[in-house]
Amino acid sequence: MKQRILILLGLAVLCLQSAIADSWLIVASPNGPRQVNELHGVSALSANDIWAVGSGVIGDESATATLHWNGTRWSVIPSPNVGPEVDNSLTGVAAVSSDDIWAVGTQQPTNLTDPSALILHWNGLPGRSGRM
Repeated sequence: MKQRILILLGLAVLCLQSAIADSWLIVASPNGPRQVNELHGVSALSANDIWAVGSGVIGDESATATLHWNGTRWSVIPSPNVGPEVDNSLTGVAAVSSDDIWAVGTQQPTNLTDPSALILHWNGLPGRSGRM
């Protein structure tokens, strides 16, 4: 009897693990031209309006990374960076509406001075995002 209970319990755990693993899907994301890409924040307005932010590194400098999910696929949305020889990274994003997205992070000159805050605002018009 004890052995049957253990077998049933083992099968139940195996089925549960399988069900949990089957709930996750790997979704392709565009990595852009950077060698190393990381995402640090996400905000969703709806199932077809999701924003993710982070950074991408190539060589010795990092640059902001912003992605948008339209319900079908992720797209890279160009985002501004502070000057040359400055590491830029976004760590959080808040989507208020489709034309009011805020991203925050840091900017740090590569000469190792103290980092400062980096705040970006998206107003929904391509080419019109900017540092605030």
